Amino acid sequence: MEKNLLKARIAEKGKTCENIAEEIGLTKSAFSKRINGKVPFTIREVALIKTALSLNETEICKIFL
Repeated sequence: MEKNLLKARIAEKGKTCENIAEEIGLTKSAFSKRINGKVPFTIREVALIKTALSLNETEICKIFL
């Protein structure tokens, strides 16, 4: 996972990691574990992040694959 790219997209949308965590139903701590690679994001969480950040398929692939 490209955490710096994900963080950049979050910032570009004027949001914070805490905002995104809330939007996808995670605590700030749970989101932090995922973004730092300690716990993988689920397919559902990736889909919710895609919607929350208005990401396209190419961006999703660059960030999560």
